[in-house]
Amino acid sequence: MSVIGNLLFYSGQGPGLSDVLRHNLEKEVPAKVDHIPASDFESKSDEELTSAIVEQAKAEPLALRLDEAEGDVTEKSVTARDVFGDTVVIPGLRVTKVVPFDGEAQLFKLQPNTWDMNPPRGEVRGQKLIVGMEVRESESESAVQYIEQTIARVQEHIGRQQGQIDEHNAQLPGVAAAAIQRRRASVGKASDLAARLRGR
Repeated sequence: MSVIGNLLFYSGQGPGLSDVLRHNLEKEVPAKVDHIPASDFESKSDEELTSAIVEQAKAEPLALRLDEAEGDVTEKSVTARDVFGDTVVIPGLRVTKVVPFDGEAQLFKLQPNTWDMNPPRGEVRGQKLIVGMEVRESESESAVQYIEQTIARVQEHIGRQQGQIDEHNAQLPGVAAAAIQRRRASVGKASDLAARLRGR
């Protein structure tokens, strides 16, 4: 039996989900505010500017569209061991389920703050998650059970991420508003200074 895909919700030595969300609040939001044209501060209110930044910076959690999932079974030769322990190639099946999803595919690579010694496996292609196994023909039922269990575990990990993402999104308006107020003050000082220089 051979499982299809790599570890999901696993960051390895890279940043986890909490690191990415914190970086977004501390670095990305102020950077987005700094890129707002100075003229926008004259034509728009703080509330309008804050709303625009929140829309750009909010995180969208993953959501599996299970009602649109499709199963696929194809014949495939698989490697197995015979009774003597030798490697043999025998007829087998590649059993998969393809599940469309909404949200950022990158989230499948980010570990939530709840540790899991054995995260689920799958393959992400575009906006589709592929879960499955390559098995002997006689083990097809094991593949079906594996797929069902793996999708359930993927849903658990999405739920764990959801809590962190909801907390991040709840903090966004306050962080964005504070950055916009600081920038408005800076734009105002620059405008005042330019006006003084023009009058000399």
